Amino acid sequence: MKKEIIRKIIHLVIQAQEYALKIGIPNILQPGLVKEMIISEILGHDLIHSKRDADACDPNDPSIKYEYLSCYVGGLGQLDRMFKEPKEEREKSLYRIWRNKKIYFAVFHKDDPLKVKTIYEIEPKVLVAETERQLDRSRNAISHIGVNESWAAKNGNVADTSNEEVDAKPFLEAFFNVFGISRKRVSSFEHRVKKLDDKDGYIDLLWKGIILIEMKSRGKDLNKAYDQAKDYLHGLKEHELPKYILVSDFERFRLVDLEENTSHEFLLKNFATHVHLFGFIAGYQKKVYKEQDPRVAQLLLLSAVSRKVVVNLWS
Repeated sequence: MKKEIIRKIIHLVIQAQEYALKIGIPNILQPGLVKEMIISEILGHDLIHSKRDADACDPNDPSIKYEYLSCYVGGLGQLDRMFKEPKEEREKSLYRIWRNKKIYFAVFHKDDPLKVKTIYEIEPKVLVAETERQLDRSRNAISHIGVNESWAAKNGNVADTSNEEVDAKPFLEAFFNVFGISRKRVSSFEHRVKKLDDKDGYIDLLWKGIILIEMKSRGKDLNKAYDQAKDYLHGLKEHELPKYILVSDFERFRLVDLEENTSHEFLLKNFATHVHLFGFIAGYQKKVYKEQDPRVAQLLLLSAVSRKVVVNLWS
């Protein structure tokens, strides 16, 4: 039994390496790489797998870079081989921090080592100050700089880890559940279409002939989201064209009736008083929902989870 499991693990690691090579990663076992993949996925960054560069960059602007530190609960996140002297080497070491727009410190669970507990966002100047403090106190020319979660919590902020790709699916499952509809029976995620520029696009959710839904991370421009959704219409067949477009950033809803040319926008916390707008989903026109309805509560809760904060739904 044990040997069989080990063989399966080896097979999966080999398979993972084959996938990694397709995107230019030569060694999936490079120390810290898997954790960096997980962090970049949560934060919506593009991974940089070069050893001498930052850990990730903005997907829309590769010049905006990010550095990741990580540890298990109770451990230390480290910057390895930081030079105290000579001066020019020290400046190179500090540049590893200064080159980044933000520093992210991820704490992983000990008992579930690939699951993130918390990610903190830290300003580079704050980490530079702590690095210089530790270097000045060190007796060695080269040192490892370590910070723990308490330091990160005191000197940074919990990162906004709402990620449209990670959070959208459970959120939309809960959305359809409000109306007693199984999302799987009527719609599909990541529906591929050809856009006007002939590039592939992926609709977050499409219920053919009824509604197209486009989700964005919290605070994103809903006008751009709507323009993106309309761009997808070009790639749909006549019978697939939706009557409605819904765009949301997990906190705001904008529902557009394409046939009536009307638009309604409201906050998710007011969902219960606007739910009648979605009567077309279940084929009814009027149904009263209260904020205490458990299905509405689930939707609100998923929105709160996407912000990684705890709220009292009934306050």
